[in-house]
Amino acid sequence: MSVEGDGRTGELLRLVGVSRLFHAGSHVVTALQEIHLSVRQTEFVSIMGPSGSGKSTLLNILGGLDAPTSGKYWLQGREIGGLPDRELARVRNRHFGYVFQNYNLFPELTALENVEVPMIYAGVGRRERRRRATVLLEQVGLGARLHHRPAELSGGEQQRVAIARALANGPTVLLADEPTGNLPSNQARQIMELLTRLNRQGMTVIVVTHDPSVAACGQRLISLRDGRIVADEAITGTSDVAARVAQLEGVSL
Repeated sequence: MSVEGDGRTGELLRLVGVSRLFHAGSHVVTALQEIHLSVRQTEFVSIMGPSGSGKSTLLNILGGLDAPTSGKYWLQGREIGGLPDRELARVRNRHFGYVFQNYNLFPELTALENVEVPMIYAGVGRRERRRRATVLLEQVGLGARLHHRPAELSGGEQQRVAIARALANGPTVLLADEPTGNLPSNQARQIMELLTRLNRQGMTVIVVTHDPSVAACGQRLISLRDGRIVADEAITGTSDVAARVAQLEGVSL
C-alpha cells in the first residue's frame, strides 16, 4: 500500500484501523477504536470530543509518543509503527514539534536555553543552537525576554517559548494538546493567531481542544466520541463547531 506524498498538497500522515487498548487490572479500556485518518501537508486540523473520547491518545499516537495496539501508521509514506525505540526517537525529533497545555518548560533554564534543548538532542552545535533559538524567540515576539526564566514570564509568554521550542528542529508537523487550556482569553487568542500564522507559512498543525473558538481556527474538524471518529468535516465558523460540540455532548442548542 503506497501513501507516498506528492509535494506541498500530498498526504503526510495516515492511520489505518488504529486501535489503542489499556489494561487496568483485569479490565481492558478501549481508548481508540478502528481509527482511519489521513492528514495532508499544510493542513490545520482541529480534534474535538468529550473528555475520555480519545483525543489526547490519538495525538500521542500521531506524534510517536504512544504506539497503537493494532493498526498501521504511515508518515510520509513510511510505516513507523514497528520502528525500534532509537529510530522512533529520531523520527520524533526530526518530524514533530509538541506543544502541551502545561508548557513543560525547564524552570531552571532561560527561555533561550529551553528552546535550545531539542537541538542538543539533534546534535546541533552550541553557536548554531543559540542563533536559531534567538531567531525563533524573536519570531514569536519574545526577543526582549530571551534570558527570563519561566517563573518570570506570563502563561502566554511561556506557551510562546514552548512553541518556539517545538519549532527548533524544523518539524514537519506541530502537535498541540490543549495549547490554550491554561490561558486567559486574550493570551489564548494570541497563541492561536501564532499557530494560524505558522500554518499559513506552510506548517502542518494538529490541535486538540475543548474550545470551539480554538477549533474554529482550523480548516478541518475531527470529532471523536467513545474512541471513534464520528465526523470529519470542513470548518466554516465557530458556530458550526459549537453545534458539533453540542451534538457530541448531547446538548440541545
